[in-house]
Amino acid sequence: MAKRSRTAYAILGFLTSGPRSGYDLKHEIEGSTGNFWQESYGQIYPILKKLTEEQLVKKSTASSGGRKRFEYTITAKGRRALAGWLEEPAEPSPVRDELLLKVFFSAHVGDGVMHRQLEDCRDRQLELLGRYRGIEEQLLRDHGGHPELDHWLLTVRFGELYCQARLAWAEEALVKLAPPTKKRRKKS
Repeated sequence: MAKRSRTAYAILGFLTSGPRSGYDLKHEIEGSTGNFWQESYGQIYPILKKLTEEQLVKKSTASSGGRKRFEYTITAKGRRALAGWLEEPAEPSPVRDELLLKVFFSAHVGDGVMHRQLEDCRDRQLELLGRYRGIEEQLLRDHGGHPELDHWLLTVRFGELYCQARLAWAEEALVKLAPPTKKRRKKS
C-alpha cells in the first residue's frame, strides 16, 4: 500500500461521522483539532481528489442554497485504510519552536528583548489554558453522552498539560534571564 500523508488520514477520520464538503472539513478541523492539527484548503482539496481516485472516498453533488457543491463520503475501503493507519505507531514529531530558537541565540540582543518574548509566551499560555478549559466545558455540555467524548477530552487535556509545562518553563526562564539587580552601596 502506498504511503499516504497524515492529512489524508485526518480527512478520512473526519468523514467517518458523515459526508462533508472541502469547506465543511476545513471548518470542522478549525473547530476541533485546530489546536494541534491544522489543514489548509490547499492541502484538503488535492487530498480529496487523490482519495477519490484511490476509491477511499466517494464524491457526490449536493445542493446548498441553490448552489451546487461537492460532498465526500468515506468508503469501506477508506475505513479499512483509516483503521490500518490508526494501528500503526505514531511517527515522532520533531519540535520546531521559534521561541526556543530565539532563546538559543538571545545572548546577541539586550536583556529586555528576550524578557518581553518570554512574558508574551507566559501570557499566551495563560490565554490558551483558559481556552482549553472553555473547550472542555463546551464538550461536556454539548456532547455529554457522545461515544467519542473521552477521546476528544484527552486531546484537550494534552493541550492543558502542554500549556502548563510551557508556562512553568517561561516563568523559570524569566527568572533565569532577568537582568541582574544593581547592588546598593553601603553608606559610611
